[in-house]
Amino acid sequence: MPRAVALLRGGGAPAEAGAMMRGRLARARGALGGLQEGPATRVLYALCDVVADRDH
Repeated sequence: MPRAVALLRGGGAPAEAGAMMRGRLARARGALGGLQEGPATRVLYALCDVVADRDH
C-alpha cells in the first residue's frame, strides 16, 4: 500500500484533484450567489468550506 500511495503522489494526481476540487467549489459558490440569502444558503456555503478544508 505505501508503494501505491507513493506512485499516486509522484504522478501529480493529488495536485490535479485539488485543483479540480477548487474549481468545482468556485462554481458552486458562484451558483449560490444567485440565490436569496438565508439559512439554507448559509449551510450550503458552510458545506463548501467543509469540503475545501478536508485533508483526505
